[in-house]
Formats: sequence, structure tokens, C-alpha cells
Amino acid sequence: MKKKFLAVAAISLAVAMGVTGCSGVADLFGKDSSSSDGSAPAATEESEEEILANLVPMNERRDQMLKDIENLISLGEYKDVEVTITGTAVTEEDIQASIDEKLQSAGTVEQIKEGKVADGDTINIDYEGKIDGKAFDGGTAQGANLVIGSDSFIDGFEDGLIGVEIGSTVDINVTFPEDYGSDELNGKDAVFTVTVNYKHGETIPAELTDEWVASQNITDVTTVDQYRDYIKETLESQAESTDEEAGYIALMEKIVANADIKGLSEDLDKQELIDQEMDSIEEYAASSNTTAEDLIKQYYNYSLEEYKEHLEEDIDDYFNRLMVYRAVIKAENLTVTQDEYEEAVLYYSPNYAQYGATSQADFAKTQSGDVYESLLNAKAEDFLLENSKIINASRPSEEPAESATPAASETPAASEAAAD
Repeated sequence: MKKKFLAVAAISLAVAMGVTGCSGVADLFGKDSSSSDGSAPAATEESEEEILANLVPMNERRDQMLKDIENLISLGEYKDVEVTITGTAVTEEDIQASIDEKLQSAGTVEQIKEGKVADGDTINIDYEGKIDGKAFDGGTAQGANLVIGSDSFIDGFEDGLIGVEIGSTVDINVTFPEDYGSDELNGKDAVFTVTVNYKHGETIPAELTDEWVASQNITDVTTVDQYRDYIKETLESQAESTDEEAGYIALMEKIVANADIKGLSEDLDKQELIDQEMDSIEEYAASSNTTAEDLIKQYYNYSLEEYKEHLEEDIDDYFNRLMVYRAVIKAENLTVTQDEYEEAVLYYSPNYAQYGATSQADFAKTQSGDVYESLLNAKAEDFLLENSKIINASRPSEEPAESATPAASETPAASEAAAD
């Protein structure tokens, strides 16, 4: 499915369409242009001239964005706006908790080699499955961990292990479902020979020593004191990012509340965006062998209908912010230069297939208007942040917050903007 750059920046499943950055709006076109393995995108035979010959004219997209904007929205106070947020303070307790968590994750699991398997236990097993006395593909493993009661295996497998002595070997008779998904296995009776190696006990945390710290291979961090400073700096950086986003949200809520939005631009189609979002979730669910309902339940503990209600609210907020951007662009005559436009298109075009295009030139023809709009939105965001004051109550001496999104005048390569 063709991706759009105008993604919803709120509730979308992070696994499918994560959004970062201060606004999730002005950086709509911030997809990393590297390939999935981190290397640079493969070059094509198209020249820059051939790609750029397909650009959507900037004035064409600008006219579409700003059509009738004066009649659709009246800006209230949008310059010299001041908001105050309660920032995130990093305490010694936070630092120690983070260290403890990492030591726990790096710990070793106690291996209990006596007793019997009970419901809820995590056990380590070797197994071999056979049908008519012959092993089948995918039916054999060594050192596999299994939580009894998780229903990870076919019916009867986990129940057959309850009460088994740890260290012993048993045969478990099961029947594969008729719709298991494999002609070799559908509806077949099988026998699994299972050896219970041990049961998981408590996790014994790693010990915080200079040797353990050095084993983590963190640049310039080899001692316990350096590691503690590193954790502190990491948490403070995360807190700063959280505060920047909270400040931006508070600022935009106030500016939107100050405005009188009478209607939406005709290109802002709420249902289209909902359909695209749900299509993306359906695609991701299908690739994960699950359903959209189960995926949403897993990530958000919402029903499908609850998710759609939240999605509609988020789109409403998103479109209101876009309307404010457009009104600010008009009021302040914000512009994007031709060089900025061309550079951005050339930077993102190697990933043309991600957006449903067949080549870099086709990307320019079908998607460059979205590139231009994202750059222009970035100009609006920068303007609002530069002409406002965000006060962090936890850091009262700080200067007003700056945009977490790179200025549109920066090169895309330097900005390493967030995913759309």
C-alpha cells in the first residue's frame, strides 16, 4: 500500500508507523533514507536532472494548501505565546532503578533440576515430534524455553507436561488442528518426545563491577562511576526530549484554542486518513499472523471500536494543527527555496518503493508535493517555537525551548529527521 507522509502522529501502532520528533507534524517527511540494513540506498541510472524534471511545482501545492484559508480559520494570539510545563526531574532513585533494571536483564536464571512441572512454570526442554514414526520439519528443538499455560504449543502439549519430573523424558500424544496451515501436519496425530531439562528459578542479577561495565562496550565508559554518570546523562537526555514534546503540545493546544477554526481545507480528508491507518494495521497484522483486533488489544488494550474513536480524536487534533500551520504560513509569508525543495526530494527519493513509486523520477512526480508541504510545515513550526516561550518549571533558568524538529533550512542529511 502506498504510504502517505501526512501520517497521524498520536496513537498509531509504533511497530507499524512510529512517529518521533517534537510535533509529529512538521517532520512528516522525516524518513531515514538508508536501507533496512543501514547502508546507503542503491543508486539508480536516473540523473538528478531526470528526477527533478518531475517535481510538482511549489506554487501548485502551496495554492492547494492555502486555498480559501482566510475564510476557514482566524488566528488568535499565536506570537509571544507563553506556556508552562512541569518538567521531568531525574533523581538518584531513578538512576539506581535504571541500573538495577539493566543488571537484572543481564543476570543469570537459576536452574532448578528437581521437583515437578506445574502450571505457570517456565521450563527448558528438548523435544522431537514424529508422525507415523518419522520426524517432521520444525518439530525438533533443543534448549527451548516454554511457559506452561501460555498456549504456545498445540492443544495437549503443555498440559501433558504438568506433573512431569524435572530431568525425565516423556512422550506426549497430540493432534494437529485441521486448519493448522501445513498439508503435512493438518489433522495429523503426532508424538512428541520431550525431555525437561530444568525449571527457571529466580533471576540472579549481574554484579555492578568495573569488569561488568567494561563488558558492556560503551565508548569511554569502563568504571562503575563512569557508568553511573552515563546512565544519568542518558536519563536526563530522555527527560529533555519528553519535556520538549510536552512543551510543544502545550504550546500548540494554546495556539489552536486561540484560533477560530470554521472549517477544514478540502484536501484534509478525515475518512481517507482513517482508512489508510486501518489498512496499515491490517497489513501489519496479516504479516504477523494475527488480526487487527488482537494487535490493537495487545498494544493498547483497546477494542477495535475504542481504537477508532481515539484515532478520530487524534486526527481532529492533527488537522487543527495543520490549519494553524497553514494560517501562519499565509500570515507570515513563509516560503521554501527551490534548492531546499530539490535537495529534500533527492535525499528521500532513493527510498521510492516505500511510497508506492516505481522509480526516483516517479517518486518526484507523485510524492514531491508532500515533500514540499512537510518542509513548509517545518517552517511554520520553527516560527511558532522561535516566537513563543515554553517555561519548564523544573528548569526555570533555561532559555525558551527550541524545536526538536530540524529547521527546514537544514539539509535533510544533517537533520536525520524522525520516521513518518
